[in-house]
Amino acid sequence: MKNIFLIIVLVLLIIISSCDTSSDYYDDLNNKPQISVKGPFDTDFGRKHIDSLKITSGDYVLFYNISDEETLNLTLTYDPVFTVQYDHEKIIVSADEICAGNLYLSTKDTFGAVDEMTIQIVFYGNLPPVAILDIYDVPGFPFEKRIDASRSYDQDAKYGGEIVLYRFLINGKEIQKMYHPYMYYTFPRSGQYDVRLEVMDNEGAWSRAVFYILYFN
Repeated sequence: MKNIFLIIVLVLLIIISSCDTSSDYYDDLNNKPQISVKGPFDTDFGRKHIDSLKITSGDYVLFYNISDEETLNLTLTYDPVFTVQYDHEKIIVSADEICAGNLYLSTKDTFGAVDEMTIQIVFYGNLPPVAILDIYDVPGFPFEKRIDASRSYDQDAKYGGEIVLYRFLINGKEIQKMYHPYMYYTFPRSGQYDVRLEVMDNEGAWSRAVFYILYFN
Protein backbone atom coordinates (compact mmCIF):
# COMPACT_ATOMS: atom_id res chain seq x y z
CA MET A 1 0.00 0.00 0.00
CA LYS A 2 2.84 2.31 0.88
CA ASN A 3 4.47 1.58 -2.48
CA ILE A 4 1.27 2.46 -4.35
CA PHE A 5 1.06 5.79 -2.49
CA LEU A 6 4.67 6.58 -3.37
CA ILE A 7 4.01 5.76 -7.04
CA ILE A 8 0.98 8.10 -7.11
CA VAL A 9 2.98 10.92 -5.50
CA LEU A 10 5.81 10.37 -8.00
CA VAL A 11 3.39 10.50 -10.96
CA LEU A 12 1.83 13.71 -9.65
CA LEU A 13 5.26 15.31 -9.24
CA ILE A 14 6.17 14.38 -12.84
CA ILE A 15 2.92 15.88 -14.15
CA ILE A 16 3.37 19.10 -12.17
CA SER A 17 6.98 19.50 -13.25
CA SER A 18 6.04 19.04 -16.91
CA CYS A 19 3.49 21.89 -16.76
CA ASP A 20 5.14 25.18 -17.80
CA THR A 21 3.24 27.91 -16.00
CA SER A 22 5.76 30.62 -16.87
CA SER A 23 4.82 33.76 -18.77
CA ASP A 24 7.02 32.57 -21.66
CA TYR A 25 4.68 29.65 -22.19
CA TYR A 26 1.64 31.92 -22.50
CA ASP A 27 3.57 34.32 -24.69
CA ASP A 28 4.25 31.47 -27.10
CA LEU A 29 0.52 30.78 -27.35
CA ASN A 30 -0.36 34.43 -27.94
CA ASN A 31 -0.62 35.78 -31.51
CA LYS A 32 0.76 39.26 -32.01
CA PRO A 33 -1.90 41.86 -32.95
CA GLN A 34 -1.69 43.35 -36.43
CA ILE A 35 -2.78 46.73 -37.76
CA SER A 36 -3.97 46.91 -41.38
CA VAL A 37 -4.83 50.14 -43.18
CA LYS A 38 -6.62 51.16 -46.38
CA GLY A 39 -6.46 54.64 -47.88
CA PRO A 40 -8.54 56.59 -50.42
CA PHE A 41 -9.67 54.67 -53.50
CA ASP A 42 -9.35 51.47 -51.41
CA THR A 43 -5.56 51.63 -51.55
CA ASP A 44 -4.25 48.67 -49.55
CA PHE A 45 -1.07 49.81 -47.84
CA GLY A 46 0.21 46.32 -47.02
CA ARG A 47 3.45 47.22 -45.27
CA LYS A 48 4.22 50.17 -47.59
CA HIS A 49 3.27 53.28 -45.69
CA ILE A 50 3.33 56.37 -47.91
CA ASP A 51 0.58 58.13 -49.84
CA SER A 52 -0.31 61.57 -51.14
CA LEU A 53 -3.33 63.79 -51.67
CA LYS A 54 -3.95 66.99 -53.59
CA ILE A 55 -4.57 69.61 -50.92
CA THR A 56 -7.64 71.04 -52.68
CA SER A 57 -9.31 67.60 -52.55
CA GLY A 58 -10.19 67.90 -48.86
CA ASP A 59 -9.48 65.47 -46.06
CA TYR A 60 -7.42 62.31 -46.30
CA VAL A 61 -9.39 59.37 -44.87
CA LEU A 62 -7.82 56.10 -43.70
CA PHE A 63 -9.71 53.00 -42.64
CA TYR A 64 -7.95 50.72 -40.19
CA ASN A 65 -8.46 47.35 -38.56
CA ILE A 66 -6.71 45.62 -35.64
CA SER A 67 -6.59 41.82 -35.92
CA ASP A 68 -6.38 40.07 -32.55
CA GLU A 69 -8.22 37.58 -30.33
CA GLU A 70 -9.30 40.45 -28.09
CA THR A 71 -10.69 43.90 -28.83
CA LEU A 72 -7.83 46.37 -28.77
CA ASN A 73 -7.66 50.14 -28.95
CA LEU A 74 -5.52 52.16 -31.34
CA THR A 75 -2.93 54.58 -30.01
CA LEU A 76 -2.36 57.38 -32.51
CA THR A 77 0.08 60.29 -32.51
CA TYR A 78 0.99 62.54 -35.45
CA ASP A 79 3.19 65.37 -36.62
CA PRO A 80 1.81 68.85 -35.80
CA VAL A 81 1.44 69.81 -39.48
CA PHE A 82 -1.81 67.80 -39.47
CA THR A 83 -5.20 68.06 -37.83
CA VAL A 84 -6.44 64.55 -37.04
CA GLN A 85 -9.67 62.95 -35.84
CA TYR A 86 -10.24 59.22 -35.42
CA ASP A 87 -12.67 56.65 -34.10
CA HIS A 88 -12.83 52.85 -33.93
CA GLU A 89 -12.51 52.39 -37.71
CA LYS A 90 -11.27 55.49 -39.51
CA ILE A 91 -8.71 58.28 -39.29
CA ILE A 92 -9.40 61.69 -40.87
CA VAL A 93 -6.35 63.80 -41.66
CA SER A 94 -6.42 67.41 -42.87
CA ALA A 95 -3.85 70.11 -43.57
CA ASP A 96 -4.08 73.86 -44.09
CA GLU A 97 -1.15 74.07 -46.49
CA ILE A 98 1.17 71.98 -48.65
CA CYS A 99 3.13 69.74 -46.31
CA ALA A 100 4.35 66.24 -45.47
CA GLY A 101 4.21 64.44 -42.15
CA ASN A 102 3.73 61.14 -40.36
CA LEU A 103 1.04 59.29 -38.47
CA TYR A 104 2.23 56.89 -35.77
CA LEU A 105 -0.14 53.98 -35.09
CA SER A 106 0.33 51.36 -32.39
CA THR A 107 -1.61 48.80 -30.38
CA LYS A 108 -0.75 46.49 -27.47
CA ASP A 109 -2.46 43.36 -26.19
CA THR A 110 -2.80 41.99 -22.65
CA PHE A 111 0.41 39.97 -22.97
CA GLY A 112 2.44 43.02 -24.04
CA ALA A 113 2.69 42.10 -27.75
CA VAL A 114 2.85 45.26 -29.87
CA ASP A 115 2.27 46.20 -33.50
CA GLU A 116 3.35 49.59 -34.81
CA MET A 117 2.97 51.39 -38.13
CA THR A 118 4.21 54.74 -39.43
CA ILE A 119 2.34 56.30 -42.36
CA GLN A 120 3.73 59.24 -44.32
CA ILE A 121 1.18 61.50 -46.00
CA VAL A 122 2.07 64.25 -48.46
CA PHE A 123 -0.41 67.06 -49.21
CA TYR A 124 0.65 68.61 -52.50
CA GLY A 125 -0.44 71.45 -54.74
CA ASN A 126 -1.46 71.37 -58.37
CA LEU A 127 0.69 69.22 -60.65
CA PRO A 128 1.10 70.41 -64.25
CA PRO A 129 -0.27 68.34 -67.12
CA VAL A 130 1.96 66.28 -69.41
CA ALA A 131 1.89 66.90 -73.18
CA ILE A 132 2.29 63.97 -75.57
CA LEU A 133 2.42 64.67 -79.29
CA ASP A 134 1.69 62.20 -82.09
CA ILE A 135 1.66 62.95 -85.82
CA TYR A 136 -0.15 60.72 -88.32
CA ASP A 137 -0.18 60.57 -92.11
CA VAL A 138 -3.38 61.32 -94.02
CA PRO A 139 -3.67 58.75 -96.86
CA GLY A 140 -3.57 60.36 -100.30
CA PHE A 141 -2.37 63.75 -99.00
CA PRO A 142 1.42 63.67 -98.54
CA PHE A 143 1.64 67.24 -97.16
CA GLU A 144 -1.30 66.93 -94.76
CA LYS A 145 -0.89 65.53 -91.23
CA ARG A 146 -3.07 64.84 -88.26
CA ILE A 147 -1.40 66.54 -85.29
CA ASP A 148 -2.71 64.73 -82.23
CA ALA A 149 -2.47 65.47 -78.49
CA SER A 150 -5.02 62.85 -77.39
CA ARG A 151 -2.54 60.93 -75.23
CA SER A 152 -1.70 64.00 -73.13
CA TYR A 153 -2.86 63.75 -69.52
CA ASP A 154 -3.19 65.67 -66.26
CA GLN A 155 -1.19 64.24 -63.35
CA ASP A 156 -4.04 65.23 -61.00
CA ALA A 157 -6.71 63.35 -62.96
CA LYS A 158 -7.84 61.20 -60.02
CA TYR A 159 -8.53 64.39 -58.05
CA GLY A 160 -10.54 66.08 -60.79
CA GLY A 161 -7.70 67.53 -62.86
CA GLU A 162 -8.19 67.65 -66.62
CA ILE A 163 -6.73 69.21 -69.74
CA VAL A 164 -8.88 72.07 -71.01
CA LEU A 165 -6.73 73.73 -73.69
CA TYR A 166 -4.34 72.58 -76.44
CA ARG A 167 -1.83 74.90 -78.11
CA PHE A 168 -0.23 73.87 -81.41
CA LEU A 169 2.77 75.73 -82.86
CA ILE A 170 4.65 75.23 -86.13
CA ASN A 171 8.10 76.76 -86.51
CA GLY A 172 7.42 78.85 -83.40
CA LYS A 173 4.14 80.32 -84.66
CA GLU A 174 0.89 79.50 -82.92
CA ILE A 175 -1.42 77.77 -85.38
CA GLN A 176 -4.27 76.76 -83.10
CA LYS A 177 -5.29 77.15 -79.47
CA MET A 178 -8.30 74.91 -79.04
CA TYR A 179 -10.34 72.71 -76.72
CA HIS A 180 -10.12 69.75 -79.09
CA PRO A 181 -7.06 67.46 -78.79
CA TYR A 182 -6.15 67.18 -82.48
CA MET A 183 -6.08 69.14 -85.70
CA TYR A 184 -5.34 68.60 -89.39
CA TYR A 185 -2.75 70.78 -91.04
CA THR A 186 -1.49 71.01 -94.61
CA PHE A 187 2.18 72.00 -94.84
CA PRO A 188 2.73 74.47 -97.71
CA ARG A 189 5.96 73.19 -99.23
CA SER A 190 8.94 70.85 -98.88
CA GLY A 191 11.33 71.43 -96.01
CA GLN A 192 11.76 70.96 -92.27
CA TYR A 193 9.06 71.86 -89.76
CA ASP A 194 9.20 72.08 -85.97
CA VAL A 195 5.79 71.08 -84.57
CA ARG A 196 5.23 71.87 -80.88
CA LEU A 197 2.49 71.20 -78.38
CA GLU A 198 1.60 72.67 -75.00
CA VAL A 199 -1.47 71.75 -72.91
CA MET A 200 -3.17 73.57 -70.02
CA ASP A 201 -5.09 72.04 -67.10
CA ASN A 202 -8.27 73.29 -65.39
CA GLU A 203 -6.22 75.18 -62.79
CA GLY A 204 -4.34 77.19 -65.42
CA ALA A 205 -1.02 75.30 -65.29
CA TRP A 206 0.76 74.72 -68.61
CA SER A 207 2.79 71.66 -69.49
CA ARG A 208 6.31 71.72 -70.81
CA ALA A 209 6.35 71.99 -74.58
CA VAL A 210 7.07 68.85 -76.58
CA PHE A 211 8.12 68.90 -80.20
CA TYR A 212 8.30 66.77 -83.32
CA ILE A 213 10.52 67.44 -86.37
CA LEU A 214 8.93 66.76 -89.76
CA TYR A 215 10.76 66.59 -93.11
CA PHE A 216 9.10 66.91 -96.51
CA ASN A 217 11.02 66.28 -99.73
